Amino acid sequence: MWPVFNILEGKEVTDVTKEILAPKTVYKPDTPYSLGVKVDAGKLLFIAGQTPCDVNGNTVGIGDATAQTTQALENLKIVLKEGGATLDDVTLLKVYMTRHEDIPQVVEVRREYFPKDYPAVTLCVISSLARKEWLIEIEAIAVVSQ
Repeated sequence: MWPVFNILEGKEVTDVTKEILAPKTVYKPDTPYSLGVKVDAGKLLFIAGQTPCDVNGNTVGIGDATAQTTQALENLKIVLKEGGATLDDVTLLKVYMTRHEDIPQVVEVRREYFPKDYPAVTLCVISSLARKEWLIEIEAIAVVSQ
């Protein structure tokens, strides 16, 4: 484990805890990643890429960027809640898309979920995601309220 430092006091933090988040209402494929990781050494919450899957692992809205973005953001909300956070606590979103032409729909849905105090966002258009029918995947970092 790497040492963690309190940058305000310049001291090493020795009581770092990490909690793996695995809400039962978000589909988790059998691959090596966590839906979320809550780190108490700074109250940061790291959320793995949320996909357009329902709780049973079925892709929602095949071919529909609006429906897929909505599902991914609903999954994100569930994992955030499991970690004691809300969308208001999100500081960074990373959005991976497979179709450039879907950007306006994705931005519009994001605007509904983040109406003010927008998180920082990285948006990448890539050739494909883990399932060929996925158009979007969204990961996040949040600062958990005390």
